[in-house]
Amino acid sequence: MALVIAHRGWSGRYPENTLPAIRAALRLGVDMVEIDVQETRDGKLVVFHDDRLDRIYGVHKRVRDAARRELPNAPTLGQVLRACRGKANVLVEIKRADPIKVAREIERAGMEQQVIVFSFSVPLMEAFANANPAIPRFALFDNQIPRKLPVTVRGLGLNRQLITSRRVVNAVHRRGWKLLVWTVNRPAEMRRFVSWGVDGIISDHPDRVKSCLAR
Repeated sequence: MALVIAHRGWSGRYPENTLPAIRAALRLGVDMVEIDVQETRDGKLVVFHDDRLDRIYGVHKRVRDAARRELPNAPTLGQVLRACRGKANVLVEIKRADPIKVAREIERAGMEQQVIVFSFSVPLMEAFANANPAIPRFALFDNQIPRKLPVTVRGLGLNRQLITSRRVVNAVHRRGWKLLVWTVNRPAEMRRFVSWGVDGIISDHPDRVKSCLAR
């Protein structure tokens, strides 16, 4: 059965990438919580998606140029890991952060086997693999499915528009990879991807995914 993965927490109902969204997803009973991690100017690992503060805070500044205090609603990676420990696994997308620092934070939480790390950046994934090869890694793609990967991964995260048939899912599975699809919010699409055998559905509305799987 496909995993229910809450995209930035239960972001369809609560502010994305915040502790309220994450705690709500945990209460719902999701399998995984997906978050984005970036590093601030003062070296803090915060959970925040955009590279700039404009959309969330109305401030024209990049996250990497901002101090931690300028993102008051963004939890740290450590806070999220502690909130999820023993309740759900965590899917960590590294946006712009030192992969070694991310690996060490996961180690401190004792969650090396409860976290999957993924990224669009191949160099970043290579650096993370060197930092801690035991933590599972997935590769992210949004415009084409790769024929070959330069890093060892356990699975792929694909934009839903790339998964056009069951054949795509089967092709990924034949290569020994798991397949997560994002971001799926319509029940009809959820049912289709489940019928095709995807391994996880990343959604802003994890309650809809749970309802779909319960039928």
